[in-house]
Amino acid sequence: MDNFKNIFAQFGTKRTTPTKTEIPDIEQLVQFQLPQDYKYFLQEYTGFEGNIGREYLGIWDLDELIELNSAYEIPAMLSHTLAIGSNLGGECIALQLTLEDSFRVILIPFASFNETDQIVIGDSFTDFFVRLMNGDNWFGTKS
Repeated sequence: MDNFKNIFAQFGTKRTTPTKTEIPDIEQLVQFQLPQDYKYFLQEYTGFEGNIGREYLGIWDLDELIELNSAYEIPAMLSHTLAIGSNLGGECIALQLTLEDSFRVILIPFASFNETDQIVIGDSFTDFFVRLMNGDNWFGTKS
């Protein structure tokens, strides 16, 4: 667990006020339990907007998740998926529960939400950050 704590500390702004939303509220919306590394991020940080490596992105705050997932109709459009942010260029960053009961992070266009258009950009929430820190871009190549 310490590994992802060190990684996230480089990018997040520490939460100083209580949230209105609780993690079980999010889990009820998506009907699955969130991974530990992502729960930690939500509890400790107020989201993130900025560069990690070559990519610019925004990770939504805990208090934004229900509103934004409902507004984009994520639960209806993508099963076992929680939108967690965007690349601020028309594509959604989302956590997706796989058939193997593990998580991956995907990038998918807001315009279509077609699962054939999604790109896996992390094998976990932490792996997603590590890949970006290592210079990977959205399509898996290094700078």
